[in-house]
Amino acid sequence: MVADLRRETLIGVFGADGVERWPAAPGGIVDEEARRFLLEVGLPSELEPPTVSALPPGGGGGVGLREFRNEHETDWPWFTEDGFGGWFLIGYCSWAGNIFVDGATGVVHFVPDAEEPPSLMNSSVRDFAYFMYAFQRDRDAYTHERTLELAQRGTPGGDDDRDRFVRRMLNFPSMADELAEDPEFVQQQMAYRATARDLAIELQAADPAPFAGDAAAVFERDPELNLTEGFAGPWTYMFQAICDGELG
Repeated sequence: MVADLRRETLIGVFGADGVERWPAAPGGIVDEEARRFLLEVGLPSELEPPTVSALPPGGGGGVGLREFRNEHETDWPWFTEDGFGGWFLIGYCSWAGNIFVDGATGVVHFVPDAEEPPSLMNSSVRDFAYFMYAFQRDRDAYTHERTLELAQRGTPGGDDDRDRFVRRMLNFPSMADELAEDPEFVQQQMAYRATARDLAIELQAADPAPFAGDAAAVFERDPELNLTEGFAGPWTYMFQAICDGELG
């Protein structure tokens, strides 16, 4: 779990108008840390596309899962009337799902629009906010311009972990033909992948809950590997978007 995350830190990335405190929290949110964070720190309003949006009260937030289901006439096969009474809506994902906090534990879950059951998103509201913060904070690192600049420098010769990773990936036999054909493009793709890997390592250390296995090891398997759905739970979509250069 993230040790601390201050409102000022979030404002430094999202702006003063981009971090919303809840004026009140439903009585069912009894986890003290979740309640404190929503009321005193607040959640970022929106992570840039692909979008993760926080939903404060007045914007739909705070609605219980049962009420949400009834309002939207959603027939989830996994839903039971006595199983989700303490889950409350706190956000929305543009990749087809909503974000609920378990008011008793503070654990954050992703609830797909489709029939799939909920999946773990983060250990706490604070961790959820930190993931939003980290993805937004690093936007400049995975723009087209930044990765192209790195690519034009050629194969990195440094001895830090990132440079060694890129060299290992470029040495895969499967990369030989592509390097011969368009070395600059390949270097740029590796810059995207190295950035996604670095962020995955940081976020797994902050909150390992959504990850399945060693995040760094996944990136070592194949420079052209598509991340499986279980790589980082609902956050996998964001990591794949970075790898594919879709965020810059």
